Amino acid sequence: MMTLGLVSNCWQVQLAQGASLDELIAEAAEAGFRAIELRQGFLGEYESADRHLPDPAKLEKLPNTFPQMRFNIAIQFPFLSERASSSDELFRAGLWAADSVAGEYPPHLRLVDLTTAVSPQNLPAVEAAAAQLVQLTRELVALDGVLSVENARQPWPWFCKVLDAARDQLGLDRSRLKLCYDPVNLYLTNETIDPLEATKSLATDEISMVHFKQRVDGRIATAVCDGDVNWDKQLAALHDAGYAGPFLFEVASHKKLWEYLAGSREYLRRRGLRP
Repeated sequence: MMTLGLVSNCWQVQLAQGASLDELIAEAAEAGFRAIELRQGFLGEYESADRHLPDPAKLEKLPNTFPQMRFNIAIQFPFLSERASSSDELFRAGLWAADSVAGEYPPHLRLVDLTTAVSPQNLPAVEAAAAQLVQLTRELVALDGVLSVENARQPWPWFCKVLDAARDQLGLDRSRLKLCYDPVNLYLTNETIDPLEATKSLATDEISMVHFKQRVDGRIATAVCDGDVNWDKQLAALHDAGYAGPFLFEVASHKKLWEYLAGSREYLRRRGLRP
């Protein structure tokens, strides 16, 4: 059965207004969501107030409190930077937090790099960047887990080459490194990339999740709707390739979030999202 979920940054408004993460997860479960990506910076009482470090000791109660929910941890971490290290305090916190919330599933840590400056005119060596990614992935392998990396601001062709090279270096453990795919993020790269062609180029067994969101007039919308990404064609391509989820909503936060999520689900259902 297809898994629908959401990323906790959708709750930015609700958390700022005093809602607890437990209350919001319970609402998500009641609405039929079965996966929550716990995003650093939007974990409420489950992270430090100063650096937003996930707290593994506190987080370990969530799988027992919500046994119907599958959790993973997401952190902003410069995994493509020369300075990235598996000994970094943030990475270690994310690693152990992923282990704490795994429950009956393999630990799953997702990274997004929003800070490493990479341009088509100044591309780091693919093999060096891949070796760095392999080092991080090995930490998840040791926990029998999975590392996902999200496409963001780096040039898409180069990013894909780094992923492919890292998987090659991992050998038999190549399945432990996956892509968190976000078609809307392709518009962050300052390149002319066709999101549909990018989607069709992917092997579905290398995708850990797909983010549902939309960009309208250059901004992330509060709902999945008509916009820069054609979700009719995206869903058709993913279904034709055999991808069945998870799909996680990452819409802009709003006080009417639950209403917008319900509308987004109906919008996608009419465009071929299969239960």
